[in-house]
Amino acid sequence: MTKDLFFVGKIQAAVQSLPQVESGPQWQGLFVRSEADFRARLQATPPDLVLLDLQATQVEVYKLIEEAVTHGVPVLAFGRHTDPQSLRRARQVGAVRAVPNSTLVTKFALLLEQATNPARPPVSVEADLEDA
Repeated sequence: MTKDLFFVGKIQAAVQSLPQVESGPQWQGLFVRSEADFRARLQATPPDLVLLDLQATQVEVYKLIEEAVTHGVPVLAFGRHTDPQSLRRARQVGAVRAVPNSTLVTKFALLLEQATNPARPPVSVEADLEDA
């Protein structure tokens, strides 16, 4: 979920550029525009990962993080590098990663793998903020 339509294109391009696996499911991006759509997705078939724009002011982002985590869905939050407090708070309410927008774009594949692999050691909040 993001309020920035320009960023939707960047995320879609990043998903399409992920390495293809010969067998098994492939990544695909599903975008929602409202809290109701978000909750409906969580209830129907929970996604493998939620990407959430911390600047999505049309929704209560921290509440959505908590709801996703309650449904067992990891959250990768992203936001402005000039707002490290939002990134910190996202981690405090349960996001597995909270990174600046630029980091999301440049390290997309690595972040997806880290966020969806429960066997990987956790990344510290401070490590997420290094690029902020």
